[in-house]
Amino acid sequence: MALLALPPPASSAEHAAKETDPSVQPSAAIRFVLRWVATAQALVESVTSGFGIGSGGHGGEHAAAPTEGDHFGFRRLAVFGSTTGVVAAVGSQDGAHAWAHYLKTRVERVFITRGSQALSSAAPIVVAVGRTRNATVVTALDALTGKVVSRDTLPFAYTRVFELPASDPVSGQRLLGFAVAEPTPRLAVWPATVEAVRALGAANVPLYFELGDGAGSTAVQGFRAEIGDDVAEPWLAAQPAWTFDLPAGETLISTSRYEDGAFHTALQGRVLGDRSVLYKYINPHVGALATQRSAGGIGVYLIDRVSGRLLHAAEHAGALVSTGHPFLATLSENRVIYQFWQPGAPAGYVTAVVELFESDQPDTRDERTEVSSLDLRLPSVVATAFVAPEAATALGTTRTGSSITTRDVLFALASGKLLALPDAMLDPRRPMHAPTKDEQAEGLVAYSAPLPLDPRRVLSHSHAVAGIAHVRSAPTHLESTSLVAAFGLDVFFTRTSPSGTFDQLSPSFSKANLVITSLALVAGCLLGAPMVRRKLTNRAWA
Repeated sequence: MALLALPPPASSAEHAAKETDPSVQPSAAIRFVLRWVATAQALVESVTSGFGIGSGGHGGEHAAAPTEGDHFGFRRLAVFGSTTGVVAAVGSQDGAHAWAHYLKTRVERVFITRGSQALSSAAPIVVAVGRTRNATVVTALDALTGKVVSRDTLPFAYTRVFELPASDPVSGQRLLGFAVAEPTPRLAVWPATVEAVRALGAANVPLYFELGDGAGSTAVQGFRAEIGDDVAEPWLAAQPAWTFDLPAGETLISTSRYEDGAFHTALQGRVLGDRSVLYKYINPHVGALATQRSAGGIGVYLIDRVSGRLLHAAEHAGALVSTGHPFLATLSENRVIYQFWQPGAPAGYVTAVVELFESDQPDTRDERTEVSSLDLRLPSVVATAFVAPEAATALGTTRTGSSITTRDVLFALASGKLLALPDAMLDPRRPMHAPTKDEQAEGLVAYSAPLPLDPRRVLSHSHAVAGIAHVRSAPTHLESTSLVAAFGLDVFFTRTSPSGTFDQLSPSFSKANLVITSLALVAGCLLGAPMVRRKLTNRAWA
């Protein structure tokens, strides 16, 4: 799934004027008035529409699909790809059906390669990536209409696809990279042009990827893509960089990485009760490997995906992973959260939390201004485990624009509920005893193994969302608010404010009183001005 930020609303007369005639430059006073008018329109719209997001039954083919965004960034276009080969777009607020296209190939990933731009006529582009037995099919569509822009069949089978840090100089689309293992390891580039590869080389960013990270593997190998001076093919040769061999008797069952932007944080450390700071270990290249052991149990390994260095290892004896009891994991900032089934007496689902810090000593950090994964220090690890309220089918975390708001951990439960727990509840530093004053000042509460299933924390409310397989989050223009999508057989959208709506007026705010007070002040000024002038005149003649 991909969430497309729609073009700015047409109510912005300043944008409309510039789009029709770039030489038009409204004065500062006119721009000020236009901004106030646009803000007032957005306020009226939010008040009249309410803060609820449409879900099952409220949207659909009878509602008009959104074509422009709103001032708060709530209105998006969600593009989904299905295993049956259908790509469809719906509105995030009311589920309005925008378009659907049958591609005849299984769709595995969806990317927004060109977003909406305020002063550009170029249409946003969504790319659906699928595969056949020995080929990869890349279809580019107009994100607003669903019209097919291009369809390329690439003569290879990929193991992983991801966005590259460069754009195509011809179409302006973000480049995609395909990790290919056969016949030789290489990184294929789309659009498949020499110009695209040269643009990637001009970005001068080291490119690393892994092979052998699929289920059943016994070793993961990292490669570095090499960009030569003479580019003749739309792919890059790859040289082995590292190999991570799993212990004997273990096979890989799952690989987890950061979702886009999940490692960003506004707070580089955690302030303790005594005002000292534990600095977070922030490394976007951290990956989590889960393995099944032939002797029973599972292993979890945190590695650096650039250097192949082992950062942390954990063993869970007796844990069971199967189709009915999958291993789930999500990475956020300096935390790795994963869940597995622990049979026995008592049996239950265990949610483990691993938090990485630069040092176990407060006020100690790596002072280097430039760091590399090739010479990073090992992190200090704090870990604990909790008992989940029930089986989960997907995990995720909320995201905001500047990552200032605290995050909620999202659990898609097998019962169809979408549960959001504050990250403080899953803090591995929660004390086993009654918290001291310093621990209370830090916001820590005493450890309790069971995680609560609080109905007030269920984002799906009374709706049962069937077959949730993925949970995604996206920021809005408001720092307090995050968009959340849960989808599988059903699709559910909502928005949540983990730290409260501190940048919005509360629902109980009396707008009528504000208007009455403002009018009373204006009337008082108008009535009092002649009296003050008369008094000053009399005083001058006295």
